[in-house]
Amino acid sequence: MASSSEDRWFEIERRQHLIIGLCPDLPGMGCWNREKHRFEGFEADLARCLTEELLGSPDMAEYSSVPTGEQIRHIWSAVAPGERLPRIVKGELDMVLSQLTINAERLELVDFSDPYLVAYEAVLVPASSSTQSLDDLRGKTVAVAEDTASFHRYSKLHPEINLVITTKESDGIYLLLAGDVDGMANDNVNLEGLLASLPKSDSQRMREIDVASAFDPKPFGVCIKKGNPIFMAKLNRAIATLKQNGVIARLFEASRQF
Repeated sequence: MASSSEDRWFEIERRQHLIIGLCPDLPGMGCWNREKHRFEGFEADLARCLTEELLGSPDMAEYSSVPTGEQIRHIWSAVAPGERLPRIVKGELDMVLSQLTINAERLELVDFSDPYLVAYEAVLVPASSSTQSLDDLRGKTVAVAEDTASFHRYSKLHPEINLVITTKESDGIYLLLAGDVDGMANDNVNLEGLLASLPKSDSQRMREIDVASAFDPKPFGVCIKKGNPIFMAKLNRAIATLKQNGVIARLFEASRQF
């Protein structure tokens, strides 16, 4: 392991693999495919491309624990929303790609790369609901995942909306289908993927209301532990290269082909 004063990059170079945290339950962004035993989606594909840029190999193997062997380039770890920052701070993960919005509060705890995607707030409601705006949700219940940017924004800016806190990002859509909440708040890209993953009969029971103008945009960054400038510089160069080559745009477009 690296000493407390050593940049994490040198540890990564020595072991020649990255320990990466990904969301396991958001189709199109980060989702664990049980049959194929691999993570899929935009952020999983981006993680592979970043690994190739950083370590020279896009090794596609998936592991749930630290393996042995010199050819290994990836170790994947599923992270729930509430685990993302704590596992980075503890040093359990090298980096997390899991719809983490860059904001001032989080920057006090961790460091972020340059943004790789910008998303926007959105809300799902029953198709039969009369809800058309945030004002219509006053006094109603909205599901939102714990320790997400959406949770903190609604808690601070809209205390008149009653929040039902979920452990996983996808839990809210099932609460909504069951009629246990009046809405579900999340990023537009996440809601789009969740809707597409449902049977048509279920997705048609919901519709999205546009609340983007009521909130700041949500720039997503790769999260790493504070105090690792060499690792951060390499990561930002890798992101810049993938942007300039059009790779990130192509990966995101492919992830939208539901």
